[in-house]
Amino acid sequence: MIRQPMIALALVLGIAGARAGMSQEKRTGPAAPAAAKEAVDRYFRLNLDGSRLTPEGCAEVDKLRIGPAAQVPGKIDVIEKVALGEARVTPAGAAFVDVWYSQLGTLDTATALLRSPYPGMLIRGPAELELVGTQWKVVDPNTVAFIGVPAAEHYVQDLLANSKDPAVQRNAKRTLAALNKLAQ
Repeated sequence: MIRQPMIALALVLGIAGARAGMSQEKRTGPAAPAAAKEAVDRYFRLNLDGSRLTPEGCAEVDKLRIGPAAQVPGKIDVIEKVALGEARVTPAGAAFVDVWYSQLGTLDTATALLRSPYPGMLIRGPAELELVGTQWKVVDPNTVAFIGVPAAEHYVQDLLANSKDPAVQRNAKRTLAALNKLAQ
């Protein structure tokens, strides 16, 4: 008689243990904080390397974000020194990753003019993510793009080489000099 309750107890504990294991599996799967941080890292890498400066790159960035469709922008923030904190996943299913970076200035893509009101200003803010299916996506309501210094230099060099407008060429030369100085 005592044997049946013990078997039932063992069965219940076995099921509970299996559920706990499944629960742990979920925390290490696509909904895990590490996966959220990886999504933010990939999003920043794609932007920093200048991918968002082409229609194809915009489509790739859009796969990682929720917000207005990415477009080849008219203004681009030039940033460097990106650092990511640990991801925090809320019970509601959102995630947040602290992001720090230095903003060097804003580049006007039509005139090649770089405005740097606060060069090197350290920015800190959380990147918010939502789990869509099995993929974390960055919630990005902004249409302002950001790129790293090497991508900005490459973009401005292309403007300099392809523009016949003397003002754009003059701005591009100044901007290249400023980017070189800011990046040091």
